[in-house]
Amino acid sequence: MKDAWVLVANGSEARLFHHTGKSLELVEQFLHPDSRRKDQEITSDHASHRETRTEGTASQRVYGSFPEPTDPHDFEIDRFARELDEKLEQHRAQNDFRELVLVAPPHFHGLVKKHMSGPLEKCVIREVSKDYTSVRERDLLEQLTPHLQ
Repeated sequence: MKDAWVLVANGSEARLFHHTGKSLELVEQFLHPDSRRKDQEITSDHASHRETRTEGTASQRVYGSFPEPTDPHDFEIDRFARELDEKLEQHRAQNDFRELVLVAPPHFHGLVKKHMSGPLEKCVIREVSKDYTSVRERDLLEQLTPHLQ
């Protein structure tokens, strides 16, 4: 496989490469530090309030903390997956690539695929369910060679 793009990603960072057949050339790098922050750091920890009405009484304020509707950490990871898909879609629409190899751990891999448009999903020719984000760029081609042929 020659002249394909390779997305190597996890929930907080991603690198997009152009595979020329003999090398990987970095196209773009993405960081999403909010995905690594603790839930308490993502959301504020101050007391919330809501207004309630009961029949025959004036409105009352009820104070206390309310749980977030979704886990803030999961929300940030999902948001990063959507952002990556939007960027990939822009590159696809500009005909920057026609083939894409998606390399990500299983959970994040599923999130990225979930948000892909139909045309972008058709560009995906290989899927590797591994986290290679910590592999140095010069070693990455060796790790991915079996998947790039």
